[in-house]
Amino acid sequence: MMILGVTAFVTIAAGAASFYMTKVYKVSMTLDGGTLSINANNEDVAVDSLVNMKSLIEGVKGGTSMFNVGILDAMKKKGIKDIPDSLGFDINIPKDSNNISISYKTSDVEAGKFVLSTLADSLRKKYQGRVDGNRKNHDNSILKVNNQVSSEKIKIENLKSNIVSIKLKTDLHVSNISNSISLLDAQKELVKKNIKSMENRITDIRSEIVKVQKNSNIIMDQRNKFMADSINKDNILTAMIYSNTIQQNISYANTLENSIAGVNREIYQAQDKIETIEKSLGDYRLQKTGLVKQLEIDVQKLALSINEHENQIKEMDVSIDLLKFKKEYVKNVRILSEPTPGLSPVKPKKKMIVALAFVAGLFFSLFASFILEFIISHKSEFA
Repeated sequence: MMILGVTAFVTIAAGAASFYMTKVYKVSMTLDGGTLSINANNEDVAVDSLVNMKSLIEGVKGGTSMFNVGILDAMKKKGIKDIPDSLGFDINIPKDSNNISISYKTSDVEAGKFVLSTLADSLRKKYQGRVDGNRKNHDNSILKVNNQVSSEKIKIENLKSNIVSIKLKTDLHVSNISNSISLLDAQKELVKKNIKSMENRITDIRSEIVKVQKNSNIIMDQRNKFMADSINKDNILTAMIYSNTIQQNISYANTLENSIAGVNREIYQAQDKIETIEKSLGDYRLQKTGLVKQLEIDVQKLALSINEHENQIKEMDVSIDLLKFKKEYVKNVRILSEPTPGLSPVKPKKKMIVALAFVAGLFFSLFASFILEFIISHKSEFA
């Protein structure tokens, strides 16, 4: 009975005492380790290794870490009572994760939340320079590519201006050639009309020659007939008049023949002029065709260059989008789950205290029973 009584008393006493012990809660939060960039294998490059980050946080226990001093100063400024000399954290890094779980044990839940929040802020401040530097690098890269895009756009505008300039120059040259062709065509038609007029003139002259020859033949017939009828002084005079007339007609006919020869020479010269004009027309038409073909070739080359520059711009736009994505992907350490206390305190551990008290009370009562039994059984000897 004594054993049971003592054990029960010790157990109850320990259980009652545990209710008056200061309750300690475990306040926990989860942080994302942050990301600086993505490597060639599409893997995240962390702001810092989680192991290194854990070492920095655990260094707080030694009281030399910047976190320890900063957090304790912040607690003083916050007016938190019962500020410890140093801070200790329990840290866990889940496997295959970029997260880190941090917990802090304290009897003041609000102080615990403040400590963890301040720790998260301290970590962000430590890595902010690295994060900002990486983002600035991305901004510089984006600016550089944007400048290249602007340069390519200027090149495209210059090429388009060149196309317009070449077309204007070619159109002007073609227009001048067309005007020259029109002028030569007009000259050719005029020369043809002149030739036609000269041919008509020759026809008229030949008709006149025929008339003169007929007139001469009639006069010659009349003269011969007259001379055959009688020969005297008067007839001789008349015959001379006939002969003079015939001579004049022959002379006039020769003059007309010479006129025909002269007109023919003019026709030959006009035909030569037409040939020269046609040769010039052929040269101009070849020039015009050559200019049009060369324009097509030049415009096609410039269009291909424009297309190449536009494709380069498209590639640069993709690069800019990728750089912007990488910049947005850069993240500092951030809180994934806010500091939260556990539902029940981690200290005192009532069940363990009661169990230990029960075992201790049992052993103590057994030991006391043996001692008493031993004293009672050997009482006479001690007397």
